[in-house]
Amino acid sequence: MKNNLITLFVFLLFAVGCSPLRYIIVNDIPFEPGSYETFVVLNKCEDGISDMSESQQDIFENVMAGQLARNGMKPEGDRIADLSINFYVKTEILETEELCYDDYEDYVLGGFCKAKVLTYEMNTLVVDFFDTKKSAVVWHGAVEGVSFDSQTKFMAEANQIAEKMVAQFMASI
Repeated sequence: MKNNLITLFVFLLFAVGCSPLRYIIVNDIPFEPGSYETFVVLNKCEDGISDMSESQQDIFENVMAGQLARNGMKPEGDRIADLSINFYVKTEILETEELCYDDYEDYVLGGFCKAKVLTYEMNTLVVDFFDTKKSAVVWHGAVEGVSFDSQTKFMAEANQIAEKMVAQFMASI
């Protein structure tokens, strides 16, 4: 019995050690996603500030585009796409984000917004799905624990991240 418990503990420790990614999905965004046919993936990483190298940024951009294409969407290069997928790496620990419910920002009192405080670890990969017609984020996700220091491990994680995020986004539309 004791050997079985030790074996189970080692197995669980190994399983947790193999999957250190922690997903954060924000479901209470006030904008409803629409229907989308075209997309563009935009790299919003600041040069030299994050741990994500340029080659990793290119890899993630291509993996995300491939995953969206496999789900029936078309990449858009010549005109404005229906959906813009923006990704970046958080370089701060705390972020305050304003989620606006309407387009009255130009008026004296401003729009009806609520501040939302999101706390991430440093070097968290953040992905926003932005509806270009509504000019609003319609889906927001983040992943903590990405291996930016190992190119081969990052490639496997990038595929896993893109697959999971696109699947969850597609389920929401």
